[in-house]
Amino acid sequence: MTHRPLEAISPDLDAEMDYLGSVVLLDEPEKTEAIGLLEASDFGDLLTRVAFECVRALSDDGKPVDAVHLNDAMQARRGADGGTTAQFIVDIMERVPSPCNVAYYAQLVREHARKRLGLMAAQDVVRVLSHPGSNGKAVSAMQAAHDRVGQALEEMKAPPTTAPSTEWPEFPAVWRGSAAIWREWQQGTTEAPECFQFAAWLTAYSVAIGKSAWTVSGQRLYPQFLCALVGPPGRSRKSTVIGRATAIARELRPDLFVLNNWGSAEGALAAIANHAAADPFVLLSQSELMCLLRKTLGTRDTAGGGASLVCDFYDKADGVIENAVRGGTVRVERLWVSLLGGITPENSGRLYSAQGVDCGLASRFVPFLGRPAQRIARPPMPSDSGREAIVRHMAKMAAMAGAVKEFKLSDEAEQLHARWYCGLPEEEDFSSRLCPHVLRLALVFAVDRESPVIEPEDLLAAIEVGGYWGACAEAIYATWGAGKVERMRTRILELVERAGEVGATVRELQKRLGGGRLNVETFDQAWERLVRTKAVRVGSDGRRWVRG
Repeated sequence: MTHRPLEAISPDLDAEMDYLGSVVLLDEPEKTEAIGLLEASDFGDLLTRVAFECVRALSDDGKPVDAVHLNDAMQARRGADGGTTAQFIVDIMERVPSPCNVAYYAQLVREHARKRLGLMAAQDVVRVLSHPGSNGKAVSAMQAAHDRVGQALEEMKAPPTTAPSTEWPEFPAVWRGSAAIWREWQQGTTEAPECFQFAAWLTAYSVAIGKSAWTVSGQRLYPQFLCALVGPPGRSRKSTVIGRATAIARELRPDLFVLNNWGSAEGALAAIANHAAADPFVLLSQSELMCLLRKTLGTRDTAGGGASLVCDFYDKADGVIENAVRGGTVRVERLWVSLLGGITPENSGRLYSAQGVDCGLASRFVPFLGRPAQRIARPPMPSDSGREAIVRHMAKMAAMAGAVKEFKLSDEAEQLHARWYCGLPEEEDFSSRLCPHVLRLALVFAVDRESPVIEPEDLLAAIEVGGYWGACAEAIYATWGAGKVERMRTRILELVERAGEVGATVRELQKRLGGGRLNVETFDQAWERLVRTKAVRVGSDGRRWVRG
């Protein structure tokens, strides 16, 4: 069996194979959710459609969806030979840059399927009307075309998996000092958005300063940040930005311990403890932050769980972190951690889910939501002279900061801070720690000016960036995070109310909300909240649900 288009319109074979490879590589329950994103009819290639049908059959039968079982299932299908299927499975698994981008690949497949429906309808009409004596068939051909176009239009009504352009906040014009030098050094060498370049500059500078300088707000605030680069896969160049920032950070602090793409907070802490018993400087370099979040948020309620441990990384730079492990306890003192990680917009919703907000993890991250910059066909490497200038400047300013140690706000900056702080929202949400984030950034701006005092200009620039962080968090929360669950909850309630006293089964509700394209995880979260709050209840037949 070889790749063969099922219609005259060529399929998006790359997207179909990337999607299938992602499904095979994903862990449960992400695998089940990913399978529900598409239908077999969305695939325009015979081999990928057969593979998807086998994947869905394995999942429905409760069997593992892995390379071995998929190979056996495809060989059992008529017309599939062992050599072709085995090579096909190897191809789809080796080509996937990250299985966490499965929703993006599914979106590409769906969009191509919609176009295919419309084009096939047009082809049907042309084929019938172009032959003599076709009048008798014209009516049925037009009706069939009408049905296909109607189906395509229904598909296009499905909610997009990327945020509307109006929801992407614009990064403020705070480029000055070494931040401006960094931007100029990187300009024309990558398609990454400018906000990502600011995050890279901030990460490298914070590593250079470390614990040698701080400001005070109830406790010592060191310039450490957990930065999340939120952008679409591919052209936003998150990995490029992370790699360049990490390289500069290593030059600035030779004793820096870099942990690349760690899968769990517990494992990272154990590695840190083995590296140094006390006062370690650590940079978590995560090209795919979702790998860490998946396990972190899955263990938030356990003693020393992943979420609370990441919170400790951020909170206990002057304290002790302990975590129980099999065979003993891991203990690290005065741990200084910064993080620079990349994640797609869809996956960032996990961080800003109800779980991520409730456990406090979301409020400790600073998000940078950015679209790719202008395309560059063959980007050159950044200049060595620019790199040397950046390293030299940052090292000099960090040495100055070490001589000052405690940075205080001027009287004017103190008054400005009080006015701004009192104007923040009362509710405790993902922006509840915006104040310490802003003060940390103001400290970095003061260091960059070679000043021992945080002046209003430093604080004003930091407040602008803080407003950007808050807007990013709100956009992610509303579009991909807990806001998405709340919208699903409202839609379910509307359907239940419309069903009246007759009620509706869970399967009927899921079918009306999108069937195979329904986001199962979002539905389950919304349904669990409806049942827990008694907004819905089981009807008299014990099977159908009605309004509570």
